[in-house]
Amino acid sequence: MEIISYFESSNPSVWLKQLANLEWPPSRHLSQMIGEGEFYHRLGQTSQLFLLVEDQYLIGHCTLSEQDNISDLSRQPWIGYVYVHPDYRGQKLFMHLLAYAESWARQKSYNQVYISSSHQGLYEQYDYQVIDQCLDNKGRPTQVFCKSLD
Repeated sequence: MEIISYFESSNPSVWLKQLANLEWPPSRHLSQMIGEGEFYHRLGQTSQLFLLVEDQYLIGHCTLSEQDNISDLSRQPWIGYVYVHPDYRGQKLFMHLLAYAESWARQKSYNQVYISSSHQGLYEQYDYQVIDQCLDNKGRPTQVFCKSLD
């Protein structure tokens, strides 16, 4: 298994098709944004899409972006769209995706990363702390998690 950058991959159409066929609605939304050329417009010009792959099979993904589903541009970068295929859960691949995005952010000289999520008890086990509670861009309650990269 390896993690690759979607936008630097040699077969983006293969990955886009698989992304569109995943059962998780946010994966399909992500594929739609890419297909419509809206990925960078919505998430920011330096945003990344990381794919966890094995051979030519998409196992998981996450983004590292300038913007997320909260209108707070003072906080960057955001880890989002974190997904692992159900057949591969329980193998710490979720943690592997988070660690990869965190490492990439650290290499770009970020001191912390943020996550917006309504999940409770998930991100805390990876050393994220709730620093805010607010409404997302659709008016739904969400929590803002932060992790120091120092």
